[in-house]
Amino acid sequence: MKGIKGGDYMEGKKILIAVLMGGRTDEHEVSVESGINVARSLDREKYDVREILIGKDGIWHVKDGDLLKRSDPLKALEGVDLVFLAMHGPYGEDGTMQGFLEILGVPYTGSGVLGSAICMDKVVSKELLRANGIRVPPYVHFDLWEWDRGKKRIVRKVERTLGFPSVVKPAALGSSVGVKIVEDMKSFEEVVNGCLARFRRVIVEKYISGTEVTCGVIGRPKGEDPISLPPTEIIPKISSFFDYRAKYTQGATDEITPARIGEEMTRRVQRIAVKVHRALRCGAMSRTDMIISGEEIYVLETNTIPGMTRLSLFPQEAKAAGIEFPRLLDMVIEYAISGQGDYGR
Repeated sequence: MKGIKGGDYMEGKKILIAVLMGGRTDEHEVSVESGINVARSLDREKYDVREILIGKDGIWHVKDGDLLKRSDPLKALEGVDLVFLAMHGPYGEDGTMQGFLEILGVPYTGSGVLGSAICMDKVVSKELLRANGIRVPPYVHFDLWEWDRGKKRIVRKVERTLGFPSVVKPAALGSSVGVKIVEDMKSFEEVVNGCLARFRRVIVEKYISGTEVTCGVIGRPKGEDPISLPPTEIIPKISSFFDYRAKYTQGATDEITPARIGEEMTRRVQRIAVKVHRALRCGAMSRTDMIISGEEIYVLETNTIPGMTRLSLFPQEAKAAGIEFPRLLDMVIEYAISGQGDYGR
Protein backbone atom coordinates (compact mmCIF):
# COMPACT_ATOMS: atom_id res chain seq x y z
CA MET A 1 0.00 0.00 0.00
CA LYS A 2 1.26 3.43 -0.92
CA GLY A 3 -0.19 5.77 1.71
CA ILE A 4 0.60 9.47 1.78
CA LYS A 5 3.12 11.77 3.38
CA GLY A 6 1.83 15.06 4.77
CA GLY A 7 4.46 16.88 2.75
CA ASP A 8 3.11 15.52 -0.54
CA TYR A 9 -0.12 17.40 0.03
CA MET A 10 1.65 20.59 1.05
CA GLU A 11 3.92 20.46 -2.01
CA GLY A 12 0.91 20.48 -4.31
CA LYS A 13 1.27 16.99 -5.73
CA LYS A 14 -1.92 15.35 -6.93
CA ILE A 15 -3.29 12.81 -4.50
CA LEU A 16 -4.95 9.59 -5.62
CA ILE A 17 -8.12 9.28 -3.56
CA ALA A 18 -10.30 6.18 -3.54
CA VAL A 19 -13.92 6.99 -2.74
CA LEU A 20 -15.32 3.91 -1.04
CA MET A 21 -19.10 3.42 -1.08
CA GLY A 22 -21.89 0.83 -0.86
CA GLY A 23 -21.36 -2.21 1.33
CA ARG A 24 -23.35 -5.01 2.98
CA THR A 25 -25.79 -2.79 4.85
CA ASP A 26 -29.35 -1.49 4.76
CA GLU A 27 -27.79 1.91 4.09
CA HIS A 28 -26.17 0.76 0.84
CA GLU A 29 -28.13 3.06 -1.47
CA VAL A 30 -27.54 6.16 0.65
CA SER A 31 -23.84 5.34 0.79
CA VAL A 32 -23.69 5.08 -3.02
CA GLU A 33 -25.42 8.46 -3.36
CA SER A 34 -22.94 9.98 -0.91
CA GLY A 35 -19.98 8.42 -2.68
CA ILE A 36 -21.00 9.55 -6.15
CA ASN A 37 -21.61 13.10 -4.90
CA VAL A 38 -18.20 13.16 -3.20
CA ALA A 39 -16.40 11.76 -6.26
CA ARG A 40 -18.01 14.32 -8.55
CA SER A 41 -17.21 17.20 -6.21
CA LEU A 42 -13.54 16.55 -5.45
CA ASP A 43 -11.25 19.18 -6.98
CA ARG A 44 -9.57 17.53 -9.98
CA GLU A 45 -6.76 20.09 -9.80
CA LYS A 46 -5.77 18.52 -6.47
CA TYR A 47 -6.94 14.93 -6.69
CA ASP A 48 -7.10 11.92 -8.96
CA VAL A 49 -10.23 9.98 -8.06
CA ARG A 50 -10.95 6.25 -8.10
CA GLU A 51 -14.52 5.16 -7.36
CA ILE A 52 -14.86 1.82 -5.56
CA LEU A 53 -18.26 0.23 -5.03
CA ILE A 54 -18.72 -2.62 -2.58
CA GLY A 55 -21.82 -4.59 -3.55
CA LYS A 56 -24.46 -5.83 -1.15
CA ASP A 57 -22.82 -9.22 -1.60
CA GLY A 58 -19.50 -7.82 -0.35
CA ILE A 59 -17.79 -7.98 -3.75
CA TRP A 60 -15.57 -5.00 -4.64
CA HIS A 61 -15.88 -3.21 -7.99
CA VAL A 62 -13.72 -0.41 -9.41
CA LYS A 63 -15.22 2.10 -11.81
CA ASP A 64 -13.38 2.21 -15.14
CA GLY A 65 -15.03 4.76 -17.41
CA ASP A 66 -18.70 3.83 -17.39
CA LEU A 67 -18.01 0.23 -16.35
CA LEU A 68 -17.70 -1.40 -12.95
CA LYS A 69 -15.03 -4.08 -12.95
CA ARG A 70 -14.83 -6.74 -10.26
CA SER A 71 -11.67 -6.43 -8.19
CA ASP A 72 -9.84 -7.90 -5.25
CA PRO A 73 -9.84 -5.37 -2.35
CA LEU A 74 -6.05 -5.15 -2.28
CA LYS A 75 -5.85 -4.52 -6.02
CA ALA A 76 -8.65 -1.96 -5.80
CA LEU A 77 -6.63 0.00 -3.26
CA GLU A 78 -3.29 -0.45 -5.02
CA GLY A 79 -1.41 2.81 -5.33
CA VAL A 80 -4.07 4.76 -3.43
CA ASP A 81 -2.82 7.63 -1.27
CA LEU A 82 -5.96 8.02 0.83
CA VAL A 83 -9.44 6.50 1.14
CA PHE A 84 -12.45 8.79 1.39
CA LEU A 85 -15.01 6.75 3.30
CA ALA A 86 -18.56 7.36 2.13
CA MET A 87 -19.75 4.22 3.90
CA HIS A 88 -22.76 4.22 6.22
CA GLY A 89 -23.75 1.63 8.80
CA PRO A 90 -22.17 -1.77 9.56
CA TYR A 91 -18.97 -2.80 7.74
CA GLY A 92 -18.18 0.80 6.87
CA GLU A 93 -18.98 3.23 9.67
CA ASP A 94 -18.59 0.91 12.65
CA GLY A 95 -14.80 0.54 12.81
CA THR A 96 -14.46 -2.61 10.71
CA MET A 97 -13.40 -0.87 7.49
CA GLN A 98 -11.28 1.52 9.52
CA GLY A 99 -9.47 -1.45 11.06
CA PHE A 100 -8.91 -3.01 7.63
CA LEU A 101 -7.36 0.22 6.34
CA GLU A 102 -5.25 0.52 9.50
CA ILE A 103 -3.78 -2.92 8.81
CA LEU A 104 -3.01 -1.89 5.24
CA GLY A 105 -1.45 1.38 6.39
CA VAL A 106 -3.72 3.51 4.19
CA PRO A 107 -4.96 6.83 5.66
CA TYR A 108 -8.72 7.36 5.58
CA THR A 109 -11.26 10.06 6.31
CA GLY A 110 -13.65 10.23 9.25
CA SER A 111 -13.08 8.82 12.72
CA GLY A 112 -10.71 6.09 13.86
CA VAL A 113 -11.54 2.54 14.86
CA LEU A 114 -12.52 3.38 18.42
CA GLY A 115 -14.65 6.44 17.72
CA SER A 116 -16.39 4.72 14.82
CA ALA A 117 -17.26 1.65 16.90
CA ILE A 118 -18.45 3.72 19.87
CA CYS A 119 -20.78 5.93 17.85
CA MET A 120 -22.32 3.02 15.94
CA ASP A 121 -23.32 1.33 19.19
CA LYS A 122 -26.18 3.40 20.62
CA VAL A 123 -25.92 1.78 24.05
CA VAL A 124 -22.17 2.29 24.55
CA SER A 125 -22.32 5.84 23.20
CA LYS A 126 -25.19 6.77 25.53
CA GLU A 127 -23.31 5.36 28.52
CA LEU A 128 -20.26 7.46 27.63
CA LEU A 129 -22.39 10.56 27.12
CA ARG A 130 -24.04 10.11 30.51
CA ALA A 131 -20.60 9.69 32.08
CA ASN A 132 -19.64 13.05 30.55
CA GLY A 133 -22.71 14.82 31.93
CA ILE A 134 -24.57 14.94 28.61
CA ARG A 135 -28.32 14.40 28.79
CA VAL A 136 -29.85 11.51 26.82
CA PRO A 137 -33.42 10.13 26.84
CA PRO A 138 -34.03 7.38 29.42
CA TYR A 139 -33.61 3.98 27.76
CA VAL A 140 -33.76 0.20 28.13
CA HIS A 141 -31.68 -2.17 26.02
CA PHE A 142 -31.66 -5.93 25.46
CA ASP A 143 -30.80 -8.57 22.89
CA LEU A 144 -32.75 -11.43 21.32
CA TRP A 145 -31.74 -13.96 23.97
CA GLU A 146 -32.63 -11.67 26.89
CA TRP A 147 -36.00 -11.01 25.26
CA ASP A 148 -36.67 -14.72 24.81
CA ARG A 149 -35.75 -15.48 28.43
CA GLY A 150 -37.42 -12.52 30.14
CA LYS A 151 -39.97 -10.87 27.85
CA LYS A 152 -42.48 -10.13 30.62
CA ARG A 153 -39.82 -8.57 32.86
CA ILE A 154 -38.56 -6.33 30.04
CA VAL A 155 -42.08 -5.24 29.10
CA ARG A 156 -42.81 -4.32 32.74
CA LYS A 157 -39.54 -2.38 32.95
CA VAL A 158 -40.32 -0.41 29.78
CA GLU A 159 -43.83 0.35 30.99
CA ARG A 160 -42.58 1.42 34.42
CA THR A 161 -39.49 3.47 33.43
CA LEU A 162 -40.29 4.79 29.95
CA GLY A 163 -44.02 4.58 29.39
CA PHE A 164 -45.66 5.17 26.01
CA PRO A 165 -45.15 6.40 23.41
CA SER A 166 -41.62 5.04 23.25
CA VAL A 167 -39.07 4.66 20.46
CA VAL A 168 -37.77 1.22 19.40
CA LYS A 169 -34.45 1.19 17.53
CA PRO A 170 -31.80 -1.27 16.40
CA ALA A 171 -28.89 -0.84 18.81
CA ALA A 172 -26.30 -0.49 16.06
CA LEU A 173 -27.53 1.06 12.81
CA GLY A 174 -27.89 4.53 11.30
CA SER A 175 -30.09 6.53 8.90
CA SER A 176 -33.11 5.79 11.15
CA VAL A 177 -33.31 2.29 9.63
CA GLY A 178 -35.71 0.12 11.63
CA VAL A 179 -36.80 2.93 14.00
CA LYS A 180 -40.44 2.81 15.15
CA ILE A 181 -42.49 4.95 17.51
CA VAL A 182 -44.70 2.66 19.61
CA GLU A 183 -47.87 4.27 20.93
CA ASP A 184 -49.06 1.60 23.36
CA MET A 185 -48.33 -1.74 25.00
CA LYS A 186 -50.51 -3.58 22.50
CA SER A 187 -48.16 -2.94 19.59
CA PHE A 188 -44.92 -2.93 21.60
CA GLU A 189 -44.20 -6.67 21.53
CA GLU A 190 -44.95 -6.93 17.82
CA VAL A 191 -42.57 -4.08 16.97
CA VAL A 192 -39.81 -5.45 19.20
CA ASN A 193 -40.17 -8.95 17.71
CA GLY A 194 -39.84 -7.50 14.21
CA CYS A 195 -36.80 -5.44 15.14
CA LEU A 196 -35.05 -8.34 16.89
CA ALA A 197 -35.70 -10.65 13.95
CA ARG A 198 -33.59 -8.36 11.77
CA PHE A 199 -31.10 -6.71 14.11
CA ARG A 200 -30.63 -8.94 17.21
CA ARG A 201 -30.11 -6.02 19.64
CA VAL A 202 -32.65 -3.34 20.51
CA ILE A 203 -32.70 -0.09 22.44
CA VAL A 204 -36.01 1.40 23.61
CA GLU A 205 -36.01 5.11 24.44
CA LYS A 206 -38.53 7.33 26.16
CA TYR A 207 -40.24 9.46 23.51
CA ILE A 208 -39.25 13.10 24.03
CA SER A 209 -41.55 15.66 22.45
CA GLY A 210 -39.92 18.84 21.26
CA THR A 211 -37.95 20.50 18.47
CA GLU A 212 -35.61 18.17 16.60
CA VAL A 213 -32.28 19.66 15.57
CA THR A 214 -29.00 18.34 14.28
CA CYS A 215 -25.59 19.96 14.48
CA GLY A 216 -22.46 19.16 12.52
CA VAL A 217 -18.89 19.46 13.77
CA ILE A 218 -15.72 19.60 11.67
CA GLY A 219 -12.57 18.32 13.35
CA ARG A 220 -9.42 20.37 12.87
CA PRO A 221 -5.81 19.16 12.67
CA LYS A 222 -2.87 20.09 14.90
CA GLY A 223 -4.95 20.30 18.06
CA GLU A 224 -7.13 23.17 16.85
CA ASP A 225 -10.64 23.41 18.29
CA PRO A 226 -13.38 21.67 16.26
CA ILE A 227 -15.71 23.88 14.26
CA SER A 228 -19.39 23.70 15.20
CA LEU A 229 -21.68 24.37 12.25
CA PRO A 230 -25.05 26.18 12.31
CA PRO A 231 -27.64 23.68 13.57
CA THR A 232 -30.55 22.58 11.41
CA GLU A 233 -34.17 22.42 12.54
CA ILE A 234 -35.94 19.31 11.24
CA ILE A 235 -39.68 19.22 10.54
CA PRO A 236 -40.80 15.96 8.86
CA LYS A 237 -43.90 16.31 6.65
CA ILE A 238 -44.64 12.69 5.69
CA SER A 239 -44.01 10.97 9.03
CA SER A 240 -44.16 11.64 12.75
CA PHE A 241 -40.35 11.75 13.06
CA PHE A 242 -37.20 12.02 10.94
CA ASP A 243 -37.26 8.45 9.61
CA TYR A 244 -35.50 6.95 6.58
CA ARG A 245 -38.12 8.17 4.07
CA ALA A 246 -38.17 11.65 5.58
CA LYS A 247 -34.37 11.83 5.41
CA TYR A 248 -33.90 10.74 1.82
CA THR A 249 -37.08 11.74 -0.04
CA GLN A 250 -36.83 15.16 -1.63
CA GLY A 251 -39.41 17.54 -0.21
CA ALA A 252 -40.42 15.15 2.59
CA THR A 253 -38.94 17.30 5.33
CA ASP A 254 -38.53 20.99 6.03
CA GLU A 255 -34.89 21.47 6.98
CA ILE A 256 -34.23 24.97 8.22
CA THR A 257 -30.62 26.10 8.56
CA PRO A 258 -29.89 27.95 10.80
CA ALA A 259 -32.48 26.51 13.19
CA ARG A 260 -35.10 28.94 14.52
CA ILE A 261 -34.19 28.40 18.17
CA GLY A 262 -32.66 31.72 19.18
CA GLU A 263 -29.04 32.73 19.66
CA GLU A 264 -28.59 31.40 23.21
CA MET A 265 -30.11 27.98 22.43
CA THR A 266 -28.06 27.81 19.22
CA ARG A 267 -24.87 28.35 21.23
CA ARG A 268 -25.93 25.65 23.70
CA VAL A 269 -26.62 23.16 20.90
CA GLN A 270 -23.26 23.91 19.29
CA ARG A 271 -21.40 23.53 22.59
CA ILE A 272 -23.07 20.17 23.20
CA ALA A 273 -22.25 19.00 19.66
CA VAL A 274 -18.55 19.75 20.23
CA LYS A 275 -18.62 18.13 23.68
CA VAL A 276 -20.21 15.00 22.17
CA HIS A 277 -17.67 15.00 19.33
CA ARG A 278 -14.83 14.95 21.85
CA ALA A 279 -16.42 12.53 24.33
CA LEU A 280 -17.10 9.92 21.63
CA ARG A 281 -13.64 10.24 20.06
CA CYS A 282 -14.90 11.53 16.73
CA GLY A 283 -12.40 12.63 14.12
CA ALA A 284 -12.75 14.72 10.98
CA MET A 285 -16.50 15.17 11.25
CA SER A 286 -19.63 14.28 13.16
CA ARG A 287 -23.30 15.19 13.17
CA THR A 288 -25.26 14.93 16.39
CA ASP A 289 -29.06 14.69 16.50
CA MET A 290 -30.85 16.27 19.47
CA ILE A 291 -34.29 17.08 20.81
CA ILE A 292 -34.98 20.41 22.53
CA SER A 293 -37.76 19.98 25.06
CA GLY A 294 -38.44 23.19 26.97
CA GLU A 295 -35.03 24.30 28.21
CA GLU A 296 -33.54 20.80 28.15
CA ILE A 297 -31.48 19.37 25.30
CA TYR A 298 -31.37 15.59 24.82
CA VAL A 299 -28.77 13.94 22.58
CA LEU A 300 -30.21 11.14 20.44
CA GLU A 301 -27.24 9.85 18.45
CA THR A 302 -24.08 10.83 16.59
CA ASN A 303 -22.98 9.97 13.05
CA THR A 304 -19.25 9.75 12.33
CA ILE A 305 -19.78 9.65 8.55
CA PRO A 306 -22.68 12.05 7.96
CA GLY A 307 -24.52 11.74 4.67
CA MET A 308 -22.89 13.53 1.74
CA THR A 309 -25.80 13.32 -0.71
CA ARG A 310 -27.39 16.36 -2.35
CA LEU A 311 -30.10 16.25 0.34
CA SER A 312 -27.79 15.68 3.31
CA LEU A 313 -27.73 18.03 6.26
CA PHE A 314 -23.99 18.13 6.99
CA PRO A 315 -23.07 19.82 3.66
CA GLN A 316 -26.12 22.07 4.05
CA GLU A 317 -24.88 23.27 7.44
CA ALA A 318 -21.35 23.77 6.12
CA LYS A 319 -22.71 25.91 3.29
CA ALA A 320 -24.65 28.03 5.81
CA ALA A 321 -21.29 28.61 7.54
CA GLY A 322 -19.76 29.75 4.23
CA ILE A 323 -18.02 26.45 3.45
CA GLU A 324 -18.84 25.19 -0.05
CA PHE A 325 -18.90 21.43 -0.61
CA PRO A 326 -15.51 21.06 -2.37
CA ARG A 327 -13.87 23.04 0.44
CA LEU A 328 -15.64 20.87 3.03
CA LEU A 329 -14.16 17.79 1.35
CA ASP A 330 -10.71 19.43 1.43
CA MET A 331 -11.05 20.00 5.18
CA VAL A 332 -12.01 16.38 5.81
CA ILE A 333 -9.05 15.22 3.71
CA GLU A 334 -6.63 17.61 5.44
CA TYR A 335 -7.61 16.13 8.80
CA ALA A 336 -6.92 12.60 7.55
CA ILE A 337 -3.53 13.60 6.16
CA SER A 338 -2.57 15.26 9.44
CA GLY A 339 -2.53 11.85 11.14
CA GLN A 340 -5.05 12.85 13.83
CA GLY A 341 -7.28 10.32 15.59
CA ASP A 342 -6.79 6.66 16.40
CA TYR A 343 -5.09 5.97 13.10
CA GLY A 344 -2.42 8.58 13.80
CA ARG A 345 -0.78 6.71 16.65
